[in-house]
Amino acid sequence: MSLDHFIKTKIIATLGPATESQEQLERLEQAGVDVFRLNMSHMSLEKADDLVARIRCITDHVAILLDLAGPKMRLTDLETPFELATGDTISLRNSDAISTQQVLSIPVDGLMKALQPGQRVLIDDGRVWLEVTSACKDGLVEARVLKGGPIKSRKGVAAPDSRFTPARYLDDDDIAVLHFAAKRQVDFVAASYASRAEDILAVRDGLGPDSDVGIIAKIESRVGVENASAILEAADGIMVARGDLGVELPPEEVPLIQKQLIKKCNAASKPVVVATQMLDSMIHSPVASRAETSDVANAILDGTDAVMLSAETSVGEYPIEAVKTLGKISQHVENEVSLFREDLFKRPSSTKDEFVCKAAARAARELGVKAIVAFTSSGSTARRVAAYRPRVPVVATSPSNRVARRLVLQYGIYCIQAEHIGRYDVMLHKNLAKLVEADLLKGDDLIAVIGGVPVGKPGTTNMIHTGTVSELMDLG
Repeated sequence: MSLDHFIKTKIIATLGPATESQEQLERLEQAGVDVFRLNMSHMSLEKADDLVARIRCITDHVAILLDLAGPKMRLTDLETPFELATGDTISLRNSDAISTQQVLSIPVDGLMKALQPGQRVLIDDGRVWLEVTSACKDGLVEARVLKGGPIKSRKGVAAPDSRFTPARYLDDDDIAVLHFAAKRQVDFVAASYASRAEDILAVRDGLGPDSDVGIIAKIESRVGVENASAILEAADGIMVARGDLGVELPPEEVPLIQKQLIKKCNAASKPVVVATQMLDSMIHSPVASRAETSDVANAILDGTDAVMLSAETSVGEYPIEAVKTLGKISQHVENEVSLFREDLFKRPSSTKDEFVCKAAARAARELGVKAIVAFTSSGSTARRVAAYRPRVPVVATSPSNRVARRLVLQYGIYCIQAEHIGRYDVMLHKNLAKLVEADLLKGDDLIAVIGGVPVGKPGTTNMIHTGTVSELMDLG
């Protein structure tokens, strides 16, 4: 791979009927996908196991993310779909029974008691609006239809005015997915509808004490937004899930929330993903709209690490074109606009590791280096330097292939597996030689190298070298 064509913004593609064949998986990987997402709301563990195995046969560098169903509230099944008209009255209940045109069943403990007169209940991503007209009595809540529309089986339900969150974050199906994720050593799980730090801790418990699977918290509610700082501290990154966020909150609030969440993640050196309707028109069109192109570009300018495709690649007619379109937009923005984060450089460094990473990012700007080379055991060094958004790629080496794949989600990082043993100068020579062999670097490339002694001990980033690749290799 040539660094001249390296795309710093990472691409997540959701797999589905349109892309689950071996041929499509290979085409997606070649088109530039960095992370494959498996949405466990619509996938069995057997199907997920098959996909994980086939992805690993294709490549060991692309990461795999399992998206938990989470505590999303849904209607029960219907015998037949029906229409609710504006002005109709209807009852709601906590039950597993079939939903009818007279009574909608929502099997969520505590929801009915939480609903109060005047509060809204939104169905099917806000396509149908109800207003509660009476508090719970005999297990039923009465409501009036404010905005009518079709009602179908298993459609999502939101109660944005109640601030209700289910008492139990993980159900048995989610726990089974977490056990599977730990056993199959996938790289990330996405914690859907995270509303507090305790939700993330529950996911960690479900993965088990020895698991190194990364947890990406999906922010999809007002409560989640309000607790974002605590959630981020507990998680390994955040996904701005704009679909449900735009249902739970007024849509006009979502753009600024997106910017705020990105800023928090950048400051914490943790990855942030912007998701939902990035290229929605490409579900049925081979080209993106100008508004979508601007949306993607602005997410990159805000500082997102990754952008995600959902229906565009899972059921869309042009999944490969959608991935390539994201790549073209990202590369153009990265080439034309400096993303140097002056705001991050103004804060004082609290540790020597942080100071070295900041110095390397500034060297990339002032010395015109080709790349920053980071030797990282845990991934922390590479993440910290990448958070400054240097204008050049961060080429990392790590003795752990698991760490290398976890870094796939971070903006601007390309990591390969390499041994970190022996004296620093010997490791420097061997690791640079491996990067040259992989065609990532050339002998006359000017680079900045960050690492530390003792070699292989996490948290010891304490030195920076600058020079050509050949000069630095001669040190070993």
